[in-house]
Amino acid sequence: FMPYVMLYSGENYTLPLGLGFLFYSTPAINPGIGATSVPIYKPEIALAGILIALPIMIMFLVSQKRLIRGMLAGSIKE
Repeated sequence: FMPYVMLYSGENYTLPLGLGFLFYSTPAINPGIGATSVPIYKPEIALAGILIALPIMIMFLVSQKRLIRGMLAGSIKE
């Protein structure tokens, strides 16, 4: 709720907020949307969600070894 209050323009939305806006404004999900909207259906929304999550997953996979090493370094007793 708060990002919609702080970011009053759609140009400033982050990718997850834009995806939520796209999800709500599609006629396949929300039938109350008029015929003037662009016909975007569930597969396109799923692809957009994957593309948004992909950089985060890649960064996790790249840094996973360092994250685990850091967690284990703090648990070793001397």
